[in-house]
Amino acid sequence: MLNRVVQKIPAHIQFLFKLYALNLILFLCIRLIFYFVNKASDVGGVAFSEKLMAFRMGLEFDTAVFCWIAFLPTLIFFISHFSKHKFKNIYVFGFYSFLILQLIYFFVCVANIPYFSQFGNHLNKNALLWSENPGFVIGMIFGNFSYWGYLLLYILIAVVFVKISKRFYKTFKFQIQHEKKMKLVYSIISFVVFAGVITIGARGRTSDRSGLHEGLSI
Repeated sequence: MLNRVVQKIPAHIQFLFKLYALNLILFLCIRLIFYFVNKASDVGGVAFSEKLMAFRMGLEFDTAVFCWIAFLPTLIFFISHFSKHKFKNIYVFGFYSFLILQLIYFFVCVANIPYFSQFGNHLNKNALLWSENPGFVIGMIFGNFSYWGYLLLYILIAVVFVKISKRFYKTFKFQIQHEKKMKLVYSIISFVVFAGVITIGARGRTSDRSGLHEGLSI
């Protein structure tokens, strides 16, 4: 029964949910590494529930970033869906634009680990203002030989992310070739619902006060 329900979900929505799940897993790995590398000596005195809350807020933040990055691909995929996949080539643009932006964000997250170790603050836009050359701070972080392992970590994450994402994309292209035509009313409903999910996800939470700000989560 579950398979029948999943099959009724448009292929592009299934594809985006797969990418979302993959991103959460990889971001969780990065956050766990950040936690164990940069945890203070007195972290044992912090309640376990508070640690879970920090990771939950990290989940909210990662969800928000994913949704912001996924705005353009989502719009492109729905346009092609409404046009009955007549413009399949734009899927390539939507997918690879998402891929590039995610790889940039992965790099920032990984670079944040040694940056926090060295300066005690999270990597932010102010760090890039220290020099006219934005590469100054990056070079200062990774210039230390002991931090080169983080470059290898980024390469590993990037390879895993790209390889699995391309596998998802290959499955997605196969699905749209065999996807049954959906009634216009159902297509509109799926667009409205998913657009609402993306919008809520971009806020990070459903409450009136958004909690996405620097230093909020691990």
